[in-house]
Amino acid sequence: VKVLENSRKPMIVKPPNWFCGIGIKLINKIEDIPLKESKMVVQEYIDNPFLIRGLKFDLRLYVLLTSIDPIKLYIYEEGLVRFATEEYTNNPEQISNNFIHLTNYSVNKESDEFVYNETPGDYSGHKWNLSTLWRYLSEVLCIDWRPVWEQTKEICLKTVLCGHQHIKREVASQIKSEYNCYKLLGFDVFFDANLKPWLLEVNNIPSLHADTIDSFVNRPMVAEMFNIVGFHVSKDVASKNQKAVSKKLGLEKLDISNIGFDEKMYSKMKADEDVNKQNKFMSDELSHEEYIENILDDISSSDARTIIRSEDELSQTVSWTRIFPTPSTHPYLQFLSSPSYPDQLLGAWEAEYGTNQEKREEGQKILRTLCKEKHHLKVPINKVNTEKTESRRAANKEDDQSTNKGDWMDIDMFRKFQ
Repeated sequence: VKVLENSRKPMIVKPPNWFCGIGIKLINKIEDIPLKESKMVVQEYIDNPFLIRGLKFDLRLYVLLTSIDPIKLYIYEEGLVRFATEEYTNNPEQISNNFIHLTNYSVNKESDEFVYNETPGDYSGHKWNLSTLWRYLSEVLCIDWRPVWEQTKEICLKTVLCGHQHIKREVASQIKSEYNCYKLLGFDVFFDANLKPWLLEVNNIPSLHADTIDSFVNRPMVAEMFNIVGFHVSKDVASKNQKAVSKKLGLEKLDISNIGFDEKMYSKMKADEDVNKQNKFMSDELSHEEYIENILDDISSSDARTIIRSEDELSQTVSWTRIFPTPSTHPYLQFLSSPSYPDQLLGAWEAEYGTNQEKREEGQKILRTLCKEKHHLKVPINKVNTEKTESRRAANKEDDQSTNKGDWMDIDMFRKFQ
């Protein structure tokens, strides 16, 4: 309010929990704020955008969170570039022209000026793929895009870290197994005239359109995402095809008797040695150097599961890039209210074995030895049974709750439909 009163600076108003540009408007007067009982998001409007051919644009980027404890975060190297359809101006008389100020595809496709881009890689139309933008900056404008991309990735990482405590609390209260728990997020990022990236918003359920440019980006993105997440063959299917699959993949030589899902690999239950080790490292005031030097000396069964899952995910990346953890991201742990033991463990592993491919293979050799000994599957039997019982109770509880309309309708994403 003070900003509007003192400078008449444009602000952008958004209704929460909506999508596709619905309800978004620019204002420069307090009286233009919609009079509604529901909450509204009011943001300062950045009025010096970086322009291409006179048009404002933003990016839709895809970020994958496969775990919150430890944090494992990836960004897709492709994305979408969405253009406004009318030449940019700061003229106050054009403040209500959404074809100038908004870059949402759902808004601009209604413009008579909108042109579909049917050829990925072309400098045409009002939607490009991200690599086309990088090539345009490099070849046409002679701008090195790599520092800009690194700053953009940093924004995505810091955004997730800001919500870390809340996400971790919710996951801990609702998730009983670490198998197949992931989140795909859509980050909307904007570049100002100095190519400084700004976060516009994070989309909880990013749309995946079937248009030419979208399909070019989204189809391989989703396929690789599923590889990273790591869906397993179910026990029933595995038991029926055990011999054929084992023979085809040469698993018989490795003495692998079960090719199906094994819940022990994703168990949150810990043996006494795991608990003792974690208590020791979380109670001691150790520096990063001391962690690296000591935490990997004796890899417990729980340690092994955490590291194996991390390496397994990373092995599936082609166009997805892990942005946390990496050998250089340990300083970011200081921004967490309380870095967990698994975060410290993976931080130490990456610092020790993630600096180059030779070191990575050295670490994987250690993991293969532990796997042959089935060290990673050592979970107390009584705790496994307890975990199964708790999972069944949780599932039954969810089934009971799903029949209560009042409960699920109270979730934020459904409120607007009431």
